[in-house]
Amino acid sequence: MQIDSHKGNKTLINYEEIEKFLATIKYPIWFMDFETFMPAVPKFDGTRPYQQIPFQYSVHYQKSRKSRIEHYEFLADATGDPRLPFIENLIEQTKGRGYFSL
Repeated sequence: MQIDSHKGNKTLINYEEIEKFLATIKYPIWFMDFETFMPAVPKFDGTRPYQQIPFQYSVHYQKSRKSRIEHYEFLADATGDPRLPFIENLIEQTKGRGYFSL
């Protein structure tokens, strides 16, 4: 399908499948993006070379399909290990909202 679309220079959109997928979304929903750095020489106790260390995130929360999106963010200062402040802030900003389901 992708090859045919590319060769034919055609955009293929399956609107029915998109609608079916969107109907399965249960609110509230969260969107998260985060950034990490990977130092070759470990900077903090308990880390190893090239381990991903999270230092920044952006989170969006939507309570219902029609509600406005709320934005939360975190950026660690450059003075120490950002892992604990990262997770503490994330837990605090997301506490008591939504649910987890597999």
